[in-house]
Amino acid sequence: MKALKRIVLGSLLFLTVVVLGACAQKTTVLGIGEVTVEIITNGDNPETQTVETEYISNSKTIRFEETDDLMGILRANFTVYCANQEGDKDETCSYDSGFGRYLVAIDSLDATTITNGYISFYIDGTYAITGIDETNLVDGRVYSFKLETF
Repeated sequence: MKALKRIVLGSLLFLTVVVLGACAQKTTVLGIGEVTVEIITNGDNPETQTVETEYISNSKTIRFEETDDLMGILRANFTVYCANQEGDKDETCSYDSGFGRYLVAIDSLDATTITNGYISFYIDGTYAITGIDETNLVDGRVYSFKLETF
């Protein structure tokens, strides 16, 4: 009987250690991920022999923590300007119109230099239906920005 109790208690102790060890590993990895941010430039890439209408002029893979947001990692890794209350470029990106912040320039893209220009935002190649402030960072995703006109 004592041997059976020892086997049962030993098994329970082993399972507890395994389960707690697995939980500890998940919590340290869960909040960290990587995303790729691409700047897509209109025109032909001067560094290639093929003719393109657009090309990725800058691409960065960025590690993020659970508390990070898209605007924060953009501002930490690129030169970013948002529209201020008058629609002019503002490097602080502090103005929120009530619909989120409006990105007018990132890296080499500058929507203020062309008529009816704007910075379009894509997630994994699909036009985003959320703005930068409402988009959650998801491990493995590709966030792309391109200068377009309307």
